[in-house]
This record gives sequence, structure tokens and C-alpha cells, in this order.
Amino acid sequence: MPAPIAFSMLAYGVSEVGTSWSKASTITGLTIGGIALILFIFVELAQKQPLLELKAFKSSDFTRSIILTWIVQLALFGAMLIVPLYLQGVMHYTVLETGWILMPYALCATRSAAGCSTKSARVRSPSPVLPSYPFLYSSCPIYL
Repeated sequence: MPAPIAFSMLAYGVSEVGTSWSKASTITGLTIGGIALILFIFVELAQKQPLLELKAFKSSDFTRSIILTWIVQLALFGAMLIVPLYLQGVMHYTVLETGWILMPYALCATRSAAGCSTKSARVRSPSPVLPSYPFLYSSCPIYL
């Protein structure tokens, strides 16, 4: 099965990029991972019952929603990674000080998750996301 090879080699290649783009291990990991990923796609498209249904990407609404979700996730996780690095590397805070500075974010995320799940379970809405907006927006200013 090419999926484990593809994703493990791509992860290895990306982790090696931190040292050098031109190292043989980086190029090998990314190349083998890319070839295995392409092979995985062809294998999945040929299966009667695929592990990952790639035919769903024929729907433009589905494809656009997946791309938008990736962009949002990159922004969220990018902020979670960049802010601590900025605080420690540029502002010269210690690890403990950075943790205390980021504590409101963790508390707000916990509050938002709890509020969203209970509210969406109680409210019958066409979209389960709509009732959760007040919790998300109320916790954002605390972090900023």
C-alpha cells in the first residue's frame, strides 16, 4: 500500500528541509514521497471500494470547501507556531513567560470548544456552526 510510504517519506523530507534543501536525504524523501503519493492516487481511483474516495473532488463545492479549510487551518496553526517563536526569538521571553502569555489563548479555545459543543447540541439550526459564532467571537478579543 503506497499511502504509508507516501506520507512517511513526505514527512521525513519536509523535516529534513530545515537543515538543507539540497541534501540527498531531503531530495530522496520528497521524491519517493511524491511518487508514492501519485501511485496512491492512481490505486485509489482504480479501486471499487477505495480507502479515500477521491471522486468527491469532482464536485467544485467540495473542492473549494477543502481548499478553504486548508487555508484556515494553516492560518490557525501558523499563528500557534509563529507567536511562541516570535515571543522567544525576537522578544527574548523565556519558555515559562511565553507559556503565561499564551495561557489566555488556551483558556479561550477551551471555552469556545465547550460553548460551541453545548450550544450546537441544543439549538436546531440549519447549520450547526451558526450558534457557535458568539462563543468564537467573544473569546477572540481576550487573546488579542
